[in-house]
Amino acid sequence: MTITDIALYIAAFLLIWLGSGFTVKSIESIAHRLKMNTFIVSFVVLGLFTSLPEIFLAINSTVEQRPEVSAGNLIGGIVVLFLLLIPLIAISGKGAKIIKDISKLRLFISLSVVALPSIMLVDSYLGIIEGLIFLGAYTSLIFFIERKKTGAKAEEKSKKRSTKHKKGFSWSISFGKLVLGSVLIFVSSNIILDNTIKLAEVLNISTFVVSLFVISIGTNLPEFTVGIRSILQHDKNLALGNYIGSAAANTLLFGFLILLNPNGILINDSKIILTLSLLIVSLILFYIFTVSKKVLSAREGVVLLSLYVIFCFIEIAFQH
Repeated sequence: MTITDIALYIAAFLLIWLGSGFTVKSIESIAHRLKMNTFIVSFVVLGLFTSLPEIFLAINSTVEQRPEVSAGNLIGGIVVLFLLLIPLIAISGKGAKIIKDISKLRLFISLSVVALPSIMLVDSYLGIIEGLIFLGAYTSLIFFIERKKTGAKAEEKSKKRSTKHKKGFSWSISFGKLVLGSVLIFVSSNIILDNTIKLAEVLNISTFVVSLFVISIGTNLPEFTVGIRSILQHDKNLALGNYIGSAAANTLLFGFLILLNPNGILINDSKIILTLSLLIVSLILFYIFTVSKKVLSAREGVVLLSLYVIFCFIEIAFQH
């Protein structure tokens, strides 16, 4: 791996950051212009559009016949969201409230959908049946969410937001930024894929591990963008709804990834059971921490962040 390759690798992540900024801002503006509910905007709309890097990486990895790269990225993305980004939101904001519109049942179903790929991957293989289950699970989740009526306060807040974004709004500029951001993300994801394969060869480790440990941070830069903006604007609800929605969208992407690779996806990693077990435990802890008071305290955030440190230690110490 040459210096040029390393420079391109870094530049690709910077392009994802730039592209994600364009897409996230434009989607927020369009959604608020259409007076969409805050919860739907954060969970569904932003949840899907902040997953653009994962979508394009799945396409590129399929073309290159390396679907395990995308699979590792999707699993690693869930780890990054629940053990790094959400804990950082809670710690920096001295606690983080979970969106009021998300009931105990809705949160439980959402996290169950998030955990589904990890549960199905215990035998290191995902086939067409699992792919169809993933697609059905995500579709059912969205149907369940949209069927539920949100509270009047959420609607009022959504209207306030739409009024705020209405001034100076331009459809052409918003769509232009969306297209530009998408192109930047697509190009950078292809560069990341190529250089990940090279990095794995240099380090003599599987591409799944590199994707799980490295790429997952890069492709979650859109979520970092949403989190930083939410902290600065003192609106942590938007980020938390987006994070849960983005993690659930990974299950949808897993389904599409398998359909694009009908022979199935085989993960060759001796630590996969340990990694998946840690992820499932993390989701259970997150639910326990937030289900009672709908607040993730700073102390609980530290607990989850500690699990991320353990995850990093496992991947580094036992990479061979």
